[in-house]
Amino acid sequence: MRSCVLMIAIIALSGCSSDRGSSDTSPADIVQDLVDPSDASDVVQPELLDDAEAELGPDDKSQDGGGDNEFGFTIRLPEVHTVKCEGGMPGFEDSLDQLDQDWLCTFDYGDTHGHVYVQATVTSCFVTMSQIPEFEVQGAWISIDGQVEALANAYYDWGGNHQNDYLEFERNGEQFKYYHASFGPGWRACQNMHCLQVKDLNGDFIENGCTTDRTLPAACVQVKEDGTYDELVDTFEPCEGDDNY
Repeated sequence: MRSCVLMIAIIALSGCSSDRGSSDTSPADIVQDLVDPSDASDVVQPELLDDAEAELGPDDKSQDGGGDNEFGFTIRLPEVHTVKCEGGMPGFEDSLDQLDQDWLCTFDYGDTHGHVYVQATVTSCFVTMSQIPEFEVQGAWISIDGQVEALANAYYDWGGNHQNDYLEFERNGEQFKYYHASFGPGWRACQNMHCLQVKDLNGDFIENGCTTDRTLPAACVQVKEDGTYDELVDTFEPCEGDDNY
């Protein structure tokens, strides 16, 4: 109905005689006066719609809504962050440039088979025999049959001067720890985390899968700066010089 009224007004104004030339009011001005500016539904401005669509950006996949790989995770691009270092010995820089430690691991425990993805960002640094970064987990998830769920109390530790790193989280009343089953001379890990330890929430072992028998094997790969990662294949071998094998 409003469109009809506007059209009639325009036609009526267009049909005026020479008086139209002496008027400072154009048909467009009259139309503008007839439209209630507060009623935004009557006025569609395509350029505003374009701006709104631009703000939405590309398809924004959330961790619990389906990701950009076969696991269902949305893999972020790791970044380098600079933190101050405290304590320690002379001769070390008082700051550290540290890449995010984002890890993707297989998860096989009992009848549960899936994958774990953890994002860890450096928050501080201290110096002993070397610069030791400390991390805060930004997010941790497990994917089982393509269904992604968040993990509780996730924690990533650099592993001291020898970088015997580990990754922990809780699920279904149990605590899981990705760790190492073999160490080289001086108790130094020689490869990525490759086994699971399982404890109850009191800290008592349910199963230590990181003995020389490696009863709970796993494969872990670090996400690279470009967001890619190596194939998740178990390539475990005892470290050279490990007398336990």
